[in-house]
Amino acid sequence: MSKPQVIINGDVKPNPPITTQQVFKKKLPKEARMAEKNITVSQEELDELIKQRVDAMTAEKEKEYEYRVIKAREEGKIEKEKEAEALRAEVRKLAMEKRSEQINNWIAKLTEAGKLSPAEASRVRAIREWIPDEAEKVMGPVQLLCNTAGVSQFGPVQQATYDDWDWQMSVNLGGVINGIQTFVPRMLEHGLGSHIVITASMAGFLPLPGCAIYCTTKFAVRGLAECLQLDLAPQGVGVSVLCPGAVNTNIHEAVLTRPKHLSNTGYYGADPAVMKSLKEVIAPGYDPVELGEIVVRAVQDNQLYVIPYAEFSAPLQQRLNMALAVIPDPKDDPGMAGREAAMTRRRAERAAESQKKAN
Repeated sequence: MSKPQVIINGDVKPNPPITTQQVFKKKLPKEARMAEKNITVSQEELDELIKQRVDAMTAEKEKEYEYRVIKAREEGKIEKEKEAEALRAEVRKLAMEKRSEQINNWIAKLTEAGKLSPAEASRVRAIREWIPDEAEKVMGPVQLLCNTAGVSQFGPVQQATYDDWDWQMSVNLGGVINGIQTFVPRMLEHGLGSHIVITASMAGFLPLPGCAIYCTTKFAVRGLAECLQLDLAPQGVGVSVLCPGAVNTNIHEAVLTRPKHLSNTGYYGADPAVMKSLKEVIAPGYDPVELGEIVVRAVQDNQLYVIPYAEFSAPLQQRLNMALAVIPDPKDDPGMAGREAAMTRRRAERAAESQKKAN
């Protein structure tokens, strides 16, 4: 994951991020321009601030990219209007990504400054709902959701703090849940046929020492994806779960994105030696673009599992064999027939209920 950046009026500000007071000082009433700890933000002020800032930023970016379209045409790099429109579509997509990034930065700053409490979760949800609304205005109904959220920090589970658990669980699992809660109802409503790609990990199949928190999140994400596929397949929504091993990204720098309010850790911090060691493990992995092409083919084939790593075949088989080895033979389990009959009845009842609702 990349280092956090804050964008104000189109200018990128590197770490450290700006203060909450700097973000809001031109937009809040005069009486609110005081010490950062005393700033309060109403729902209306927050919504208006976000919309004004992202609208101004997006307009500026669109002008910049429109200039690129004109320049590309003058240089003979694009000749047809169709090519220009394709570039404009990419521009709109990039602008929407910037909007989401900007909103996430502001939410993070407000949370760190203690302006968003658990009781104010409805405010954050309202902002999240605004993002898909804007996306659909620009690009139409969302039919493909790439539900990817991941950070990692490793160490013995007995050394973990609550903040260690909360950070990884909120991003790796909570982020995926946010995507599902936001977009699945829209997909079912427009009924155009959709697909969801959820990124888990091979750590969602195979436990590793020092990875208890990360594995917990990824086992959960894989289970969520498998259940989602069963629930949504009858309604024309496909699901794929990507379970990568090494990918040559910058996830080794994930600790740099950890918010201050969850900074109490029992593990390493921004240690260059640790990050260098982690990078050496993932550097030989898939290029993200190459892995993305594999995912596209999996979506086209409506493939549930996406695991393009041959090295995991034997460990997966070994773990499955461990489980199968302790399951009794049917002849030694006299209660099996009764349990199966009860489950068969329940499945039939559910099928009948679903059919009744459909009619």
